[in-house]
Amino acid sequence: MVGYSLRKPLKTVSYTPHKYGLVPDRMVVKDHAHADPELAAALDGCRVGDWKPAMEALVKVGKDWDRRGLYVFELGFAAARGPRWLDFWRQAEPSSADAAVVYAQSMVTRAWDARGGYSASLTSRHQFESFHKILRVCVGFALKATELVPEDPTPWTTLVTAARGLQYSNLDFEPVWQELLIRDALNRRAHVQALQYWQPKWYGSRELADTFVEETAIRAPGSALAFQLRIENQMEIWLDRERRGGREAFFRRGPGRAPLTKALDEYWDGTVPTARGQGAGDGNRLAWALTTVGRWDEACEVWKEIGGCLIDSSPWLYVRDPAAVFVELRREAFVRASVRAGRRPES
Repeated sequence: MVGYSLRKPLKTVSYTPHKYGLVPDRMVVKDHAHADPELAAALDGCRVGDWKPAMEALVKVGKDWDRRGLYVFELGFAAARGPRWLDFWRQAEPSSADAAVVYAQSMVTRAWDARGGYSASLTSRHQFESFHKILRVCVGFALKATELVPEDPTPWTTLVTAARGLQYSNLDFEPVWQELLIRDALNRRAHVQALQYWQPKWYGSRELADTFVEETAIRAPGSALAFQLRIENQMEIWLDRERRGGREAFFRRGPGRAPLTKALDEYWDGTVPTARGQGAGDGNRLAWALTTVGRWDEACEVWKEIGGCLIDSSPWLYVRDPAAVFVELRREAFVRASVRAGRRPES
């Protein structure tokens, strides 16, 4: 993970968020519910041990696979942190396919918690043993979930993630990936996980990761999915070069600018994505990208629309303090837009 910093001269310029119609910096918080009321209610229930809101939310979302995948991911995360509500659900409805899918996903989160977030060289043998043991159990539960809901791509997304942790070869990974594609050829969360698999730090290479992104962009031109993959792929390249310069050196003046501009040109048509669910994350990525390449006026329009909703997704997953980076970039966009227009920033 890396940090951001504004140039010192810019920090001296006075700026007050509410004068631009923005929420105060202190009110910017990470939103695990992705500005989705149904998911927010489900997560609130989890915190007090009530499984029924989660059950109702998954029933309501039906076969909207991307939204279902988002719900299962966040509910699985919540269950890994506090499993009581899911235990109650599985006891009350032992044949529930939805509970089985969430439980399998929760095992992925537990496995990565056991491993820790450091590189392989800084991860102990005991951590790796625990990581692989939990993932092997996870695979069993995920496969059982695929039998309960054969048409659902969500447990296959869990298996795609587990495959990376269990060191599947490219040959072994391919059948899992094909099972996913059969069910949902453009599944958002699965593609994000597959991109990680194809990164050189896991079981791919720079060429394979780039190819995966380009092939997806061909199948889904101008889509939010392609936009997200392009951004995350460039963030991975930036991480590889972390010691060679900061954000501006890579994205604004360096090798990351052209790919990021291409992603924006393909995706941005002047319409801000809906501020809910996956669209809320897309809005966050759009604000980050427009600010990062210096398209200040356009960036300001997006920042106004997304308010103080910091979505628990990329690009914030790649930085140490997401809230600090969010407010810093937002400030940069409005201050630079004002300065360029010859106006004094609102203070």
